[in-house]
Amino acid sequence: MDPWPASEMLAYEKNLLGFYISGHPLEEFEWEIKQYSTHTFEELKEVESGTPVRLGGLITEWRKFFTKSGSEMATFRLEGLSGALPIVMFKEAAQQFAKSLQDEMPVMVAGEYGLREDTPQIVVQEVVVLEQTPAWYAEKASVHLTEAQVQEDRLRDLRERLMSFKGTVPLHFCVSFPGGERVFLDSDSEFKVHPSHAFKQEVEHLFGEDCVFVKAKTDPYRFPPRKRQFGREAG
Repeated sequence: MDPWPASEMLAYEKNLLGFYISGHPLEEFEWEIKQYSTHTFEELKEVESGTPVRLGGLITEWRKFFTKSGSEMATFRLEGLSGALPIVMFKEAAQQFAKSLQDEMPVMVAGEYGLREDTPQIVVQEVVVLEQTPAWYAEKASVHLTEAQVQEDRLRDLRERLMSFKGTVPLHFCVSFPGGERVFLDSDSEFKVHPSHAFKQEVEHLFGEDCVFVKAKTDPYRFPPRKRQFGREAG
């Protein structure tokens, strides 16, 4: 028999044993988590209550319900490669995102970190599946080349490969010359990209390691929420 895909094998392990043995579903998204998170689970221990954060992990213990007043809410546990945290989604976020979420889904969340009865948690305003994280939180991508690498055939090859990574993020180039001079170029809007780990690997396969740089948005939110007091539902 052909071996099971890694995702299927991990699902069977979790279903049978309650935990993973041969790997972790987040391993394939490790680069995206590191690139687009504003904090790690360990760093949150030093973060002040009320600080906006962006963090990647796996949804577990998913639950959606209604309060006594009839407001929709959702809670789940965000499990990362190095920690876990309770997540709370109040009415607005629950109505916008909760319908498409489920257990074992790899996501990036953006929200407000704080303590509730001495227990750390995040009140989330945004949730996006991890594979779509670059489209939400990348500001720009750039490819750094030497003068010797700027050859017509190699650039043509790059152009063809970029067709597989079309997206919404601007792509820039930096060309370095032997004398130390550098020239910065903007690509045509046609070549906006989706700067995932696969994109980075594809370009570096052509031009070598560390030639791709992706800048993540410093604001944890894609759409900054209305200001609200931590731990209380707005409105």
